[in-house]
Parts: sequence; structure tokens; C-alpha cells
Amino acid sequence: MTELKSHENNIAKFEFNVSYDDFKKATDTVYKKNKKRYRIDGFRPGHVPRRVLEKMYGPEIFYDDAIQIVFPEPYEKAVEELGLEVIDQPSVDLDDIEEGKDITFKVEVETKPHPVLGDYNDLVIEEVSEEVTDEDVKAELDRQLEENARLVEITDRPVKKDDKVNIDFDGYLDGERFEGGKAEKYDLVIGSNTFINGFEDQIIGHNVGDKFDVNVTFPEDYQAKEFQGKDAKFVVEINSITEKQLPELDD
Repeated sequence: MTELKSHENNIAKFEFNVSYDDFKKATDTVYKKNKKRYRIDGFRPGHVPRRVLEKMYGPEIFYDDAIQIVFPEPYEKAVEELGLEVIDQPSVDLDDIEEGKDITFKVEVETKPHPVLGDYNDLVIEEVSEEVTDEDVKAELDRQLEENARLVEITDRPVKKDDKVNIDFDGYLDGERFEGGKAEKYDLVIGSNTFINGFEDQIIGHNVGDKFDVNVTFPEDYQAKEFQGKDAKFVVEINSITEKQLPELDD
């Protein structure tokens, strides 16, 4: 059942439920689809029992992917039922998932506006200046320089802010590797804040070929509850450093 909560200023807010049985089947699908990815000492790849994974990481390990399975169809039906013309991706919220309890999706989405034309007979149209300012010229030149920038490999200095580094990393939590904590040949722009706070700062000053530890603390509000507030160590190796070089400005 779909319940429209409000529809004001082209923002529709509504809720619908998905049965726990359907959600449980989706988690089963996620486990079977990804079981070859799970690696735990003592078990062959693809043979880690589900109960072991849930004991180590909690049943939430399957939730995100399961939501991607069960959400689209009832969402489309709800939009059709409410007669909405959506023009953007929805924002979705849901309460904590409890065993045996239906899942309530709380959706907020932008809809197509339907403007009402008012009385325009007395409107005064101001002439728009077509004057091009120095700031306009500089902004356009900067944009074109940025578009024509090239990446140059750096071998004679350490990493600094705004460099792009290619790295291998291997993450440890309480001395043990954890799922999703390892990657090879990963491109990272220093200063992009892509990783946990403090990770990128600790790469600055290192050179190509350096292998070193990066120590971080997961935020208290980190999306994966099993990592919240915990200290982790990443063994990082720098494969290459590149920087963006802008062309010279000429005629």
C-alpha cells in the first residue's frame, strides 16, 4: 500500500512497504551471487557459510544489495499509482530492519513543475547588459586551460596535494584483513577526500615505490556499523605519481 505524505513545491513524499519475506529472499540472492567474493581464513573461496559471515559482520552485510533488488519495482508502482511525473532520482530512507517486520521505504522525489501563468500585462522588462567583464574573460580562459590540461608522470619529487597517485593498499582491522579493504592499481587524487579522513594526508611526502602504513579511525557514523569508531591500518604502496599541467596561455 502506498501512502502519499505530502506534495508541495514539486517535492513528493510518500511511503510504501515491502514484505520481510521478499526482503529475506533478496538477501539469499545476494549471498549466492557474491559468495565467491567472501574470503575468510579456514574456508575455501566460495564456501564461507552464511552464518559465519553474519556472525563476523552482522546480517547487514547483505542489506544494501538486497535493497537494490526489492526497491525498484514497488517504487515504480507507487509512482504510477500516485500519478507522479518524477524528474530526478529519489531520496530514500528506512527504519532499522527487524526480522519478520515489513520494510517501510520513505521516499522523497522531485516532480515535474506545472507553472501557472499569472497576469503579465504590467510587467516591465529590464534590458540585460551584454557587457563582457574582465572576470568573465578570466573565467572562460581558466575553463579552456583546464579542459586542455594534461597529466604528467612525476618521478623526481614526493607526493603533494592535488597529485593523482596510483596505489595498492591492504586494510587491517584488529590485525585481520577485512572485506573491501584491499585494492590494486587504485587511482586517487590527493585532497579529494575520497577516503577516510587522514588517509590521503599520510600519503603526502612519500615517493614512488614507497611502502608504508597509514593509520586511520573510522567515523562514529560510518555506514558499515561493524567499522564505526574503530582503528584500522592500511599498508600502502605507491606505484606512480602524476600531476595536472596546464598549457601556456598564448594567442
